[in-house]
Amino acid sequence: MMAGEELPTKNPRTRGPNLERNVDPNASGSGPKAPPPPSRLDEVRAKLSTPLTPGADPTTIEADLEAHRQLLLKQTEELAAAKRHMEITQREYNRAHGLTPGGDDPSRAGQIRRRAATLAPRSPATALLRRLHPRSNPSTTPPTRTCARHKPPQKS
Repeated sequence: MMAGEELPTKNPRTRGPNLERNVDPNASGSGPKAPPPPSRLDEVRAKLSTPLTPGADPTTIEADLEAHRQLLLKQTEELAAAKRHMEITQREYNRAHGLTPGGDDPSRAGQIRRRAATLAPRSPATALLRRLHPRSNPSTTPPTRTCARHKPPQKS
């Protein structure tokens, strides 16, 4: 450090007005933020988008390509390991919470609906519902009231 430079000090105050926190009062808190650092994918994409330098030594180009191939191979192995770990975690979670896997088989929704339609007329619950809610079954007429107070109207 040169003479006259101040040492950076850590401000112990994280709360309170700006003057107590040694913050520049003219700075706005909602100003533009620095962009996040590039991800590994962005770095690889940038490296792949740069063309080979024409007239360069073929041995250096070959060495660069081989190094980049090794890097891509390592990253694909890391990605495959992360995918396997995620699948294992998902299976454990589903098993612990009683969820069943979706499977790769085609949907059986149509078969289940047809089977339910053939079973529904024979089910005791359906018969009970038809008795309780006769209007839902258009083939039956509503029941007549036989209470002494509410006699059905006499037809003459």
